[in-house]
Amino acid sequence: MRSIRSIFAIVAGSASSLALAAPITVDGQLGDWIGAPHARTADWTPLRSTTVSALEDQSGALGTYLSPGYGGQAYDAEAMYAEQNGGVLNIAIVTGLRPNNPQNAAGNSFAPGDILFDFNRDGTPDFGLVLTSTVGLTVGGLYAGSSWNVGLWSSPGVLADASHPSPYEVAVRQGGLLGMASFAYAGTPVSGLGAYGSDAHYVIEAAIPVALFGSEWSRAMAGGIDISWAAYCANDIIQLTLDPHSVPEPGSLALAGLGLAGLIKLRRRKR
Repeated sequence: MRSIRSIFAIVAGSASSLALAAPITVDGQLGDWIGAPHARTADWTPLRSTTVSALEDQSGALGTYLSPGYGGQAYDAEAMYAEQNGGVLNIAIVTGLRPNNPQNAAGNSFAPGDILFDFNRDGTPDFGLVLTSTVGLTVGGLYAGSSWNVGLWSSPGVLADASHPSPYEVAVRQGGLLGMASFAYAGTPVSGLGAYGSDAHYVIEAAIPVALFGSEWSRAMAGGIDISWAAYCANDIIQLTLDPHSVPEPGSLALAGLGLAGLIKLRRRKR
């Protein structure tokens, strides 16, 4: 009986983990990721163990160094979260950049970049989810990119020029449209987050059907996928590596349930 109870506890624990991986509402809010914002002040920790995250917390005026450039809170990327829920890849990004920030490089104003995916993990994106219409692509579209727009910096703290172009991709320039994703970029800032509670934060959320990536998704599952985001200036770049193997598979829970049922049946026969 003790062994059956132990297996039951494991199955119950697995069921609890899977229950937490419920569908995430794409509403430009952090409630599905870290809980009610004002209830978790200064805590960026994700609610679920299945969530992969990259976290940083900076503040300051435009002259504040980020990475790889300057720009302060206005261009700061504070956090990124990613999680696969069944056939959907969910992503959330927290930034100091408002969604309607205009693109005017001459006036030192830069729009949000796209969410980029490096399936080969070779430093060059393969896909991009378009968040703004800066280059005339479909907003909300997932593209297989063939060329990319880059940021301002040739290396950390050094502006790019013709001799030293920037290696920091920020958005799809050209590519083929694969399909549409759901996304929200909330225009109302959230305060009370992080160590600098007075900072204004904006939340980007996206839900991408993994089927849009085609066979590339299955191939990339073995080695992980680098996901990154930055504004068009690339003053700050945030990146994480999603390993789909870390996502609990429903089949594992089903197998555990079958094992438990078999043990119960065998014990009844012995009685």
